[in-house]
Amino acid sequence: MLDIKTKLMLAIYLSSFVSMIIGIVFFNWWTLEMSALFLGAAILVAIITRMNERNSSLNLLKAQKSAWVALIIGVARGVTIVFE
Repeated sequence: MLDIKTKLMLAIYLSSFVSMIIGIVFFNWWTLEMSALFLGAAILVAIITRMNERNSSLNLLKAQKSAWVALIIGVARGVTIVFE
């Protein structure tokens, strides 16, 4: 069985994923809104796991490595706009 912290983190993950899809489809969200959503989810997870500020900020900096993926997606979006 999952403990309460794991259930809460799973609920945050699922709700942020569903919120992102709804925001993109119905409210035309883009990078700024999705970044705020994921930052809020990361802060909630840090609070639930009782992670101190140093560890949570270090984990966010480690996640910066995935920024290359966001850069590639942004460039692909720019290319599609140019081709249109």
